[in-house]
Amino acid sequence: MILVFFYKDSNIAQEKEYICSIMNKFDNLLKTLTVDSKDNGKEFVTFDRVNAIKALLEGSDFKLQHEGPLSLVYARHELAEDEDIVLITTHIDCLHTRCFCEEQEECYKGTFDNSITNAAVIYNMLHDQFNDNVVVAFTGDEEKDCHGLDEAVNFLEQEKNCYIRFALVAEVTSEGWEEKCPFVIENDFHVDMFTAHRVVDALVENFDFLFVHNAEPDESWDLDEMEIPCFTMSLPVHGDMHSDAGVLARKESIPSYCCALAAAAVLVSAQEAGEAYEDADNE
Repeated sequence: MILVFFYKDSNIAQEKEYICSIMNKFDNLLKTLTVDSKDNGKEFVTFDRVNAIKALLEGSDFKLQHEGPLSLVYARHELAEDEDIVLITTHIDCLHTRCFCEEQEECYKGTFDNSITNAAVIYNMLHDQFNDNVVVAFTGDEEKDCHGLDEAVNFLEQEKNCYIRFALVAEVTSEGWEEKCPFVIENDFHVDMFTAHRVVDALVENFDFLFVHNAEPDESWDLDEMEIPCFTMSLPVHGDMHSDAGVLARKESIPSYCCALAAAAVLVSAQEAGEAYEDADNE
């Protein structure tokens, strides 16, 4: 796993090299994934993005563990009973009647609800940014009833008997745009104070970001009802997220978002938390 923190007190030459390495690969992912994906609340009926995800991850370290009517679930290995996991969920359904992705000098413009965080998650999956305990769910029906998330969680908890230690929702938001934040932490539910301080303290040392306790509904609200500890890692965009006119997303936010998402998955993991508790007890 390779985690590199930049943007605060970093070496400029290293920072530029790191940003270029991400952006060259991210451009292609975003264009590939900004395609149609529709469902009827019970199953996908338009499969362009589903097929794109499966093609991108074919042959990668992440293997398809479950393909249901409304979700794809990936992990590095066959999941074991009672396995302690961190779930990252990113919805792939969209309301757009046309999908597009354009490049401007400082921004991407396009229909990015939620293809841009789909791309960030897949970038991290393809480039060894997630630990072995991370399970990724690509879900449908987020725009209405979150049945895709329900299906994925049921697979993990009921069929595989896994323990979801924590869930991170990857989403776009209108918050943080004016502040030029690379990401926003939103909708934290059932997060103990130790974990909250651990995540915020680590991220604030490396990134300028916004925290919004009560934000717009997303899959975290459904996770709240399941009593699964969670929060949303959101990428700020400007414009009507559901409009065919598209939104703007700052290119400079992408490397920080990808890195912070991977870092958050480490910070909330069972092993890391356990080590931190031992350190606290020894002091």
